[in-house]
Amino acid sequence: MPSMISGGRRWQTIELEVERSIARLRFNRPDSRNGVVSAMLVEVYEALRLVAGCPEIDVLAWTMRLAAQAARIRGAGQAEQPAQQRPLA
Repeated sequence: MPSMISGGRRWQTIELEVERSIARLRFNRPDSRNGVVSAMLVEVYEALRLVAGCPEIDVLAWTMRLAAQAARIRGAGQAEQPAQQRPLA
């Protein structure tokens, strides 16, 4: 099970979790297409300092939450609607 490391801080624009020796740093502003703002840069810097201070972490995976993922998370527990098909051409 992943553990969240935050140094006692609640992140507003990122997520940071560690599972075994892998840290996952995820941009978490899907509604703005993960556009980087100054608050995010500050949080990324703080998160990287935390990761650098954890000798048990060997790998850092840097990802971003997409709008579709956020919608699924917000709608957890609700019936998923089938996707509408469109012609490719």
